[in-house]
Amino acid sequence: MAFLRILVDSVVLLQRCPKLFIPKILVAFLLMPTFILVPHYIIQSGVFGFNGAATTAELLELLEAIGPLFLVLFYGFLINLADFFIINPMYPVMVKRVYDKKGVHFGRALFAVFRRIGVILPLLFTVMLITFATVTPVAILLTLALFLQSNFLLSISAIIGFFVVFVLFIVFYLIYPISSLEKFDFFKSLRETTRTSLKHKLNVSKVFLITISITGASYGFGLLIVWLGSPTQLPARLAVFGLFIFTRLMVSVFSTYQYVLNAVFYLGLEKNRFLRV
Repeated sequence: MAFLRILVDSVVLLQRCPKLFIPKILVAFLLMPTFILVPHYIIQSGVFGFNGAATTAELLELLEAIGPLFLVLFYGFLINLADFFIINPMYPVMVKRVYDKKGVHFGRALFAVFRRIGVILPLLFTVMLITFATVTPVAILLTLALFLQSNFLLSISAIIGFFVVFVLFIVFYLIYPISSLEKFDFFKSLRETTRTSLKHKLNVSKVFLITISITGASYGFGLLIVWLGSPTQLPARLAVFGLFIFTRLMVSVFSTYQYVLNAVFYLGLEKNRFLRV
């Protein structure tokens, strides 16, 4: 019943405080240019049609298109970094403020994150390194499977990949609320993150299934845009563009729920604090 309670509390919290959607909506719309310009510059560069025997003029044309492509990718990388290191850690602070009947305040949440930045940054960077170290062998195995066109190897790499993602999710699920809300140093924060996450591993596993479903729905909206393609008629183009904006909005809604649920999970199951419905 406690797990069901945190699911309900997360929805009620968002109904009471729709301001919580704003940071993720902002991130989603700041990333919109990357989703539009990256495919544009890739097509313009003709990189997939490059056969190694291009003239100097063709190489210059390729470089002219690749330059803006890298700038757009770098812009997207910076937005994602800000989201990962600053926006996401703000959610536990904002949720706790609602529990304390203080209301959502972006400035104070940001200030609270900056006060803990000496712990949050190295902690999240460590998790990134661990993730990279564990996922890279799986990516190499997957690449090898595709190169050899081996369905057996492809299945094995997919299963291993899913297991690795599942274990990482279980171990580090509570990293944001612990790093943002508790006054632990780096090593204790890392230790408490793994200890507390594993303590609630059964319920974290349930959250993993919810997260997979939400992620799948997000990609489903994206695939719908790709399936519709690029129509030639102006009304159809406007309709597809409107659907694209709707897709980005839905992704931000799903993402907001995930990070609110993350904070509510910690406060409810670890601190025994529940929202008064």
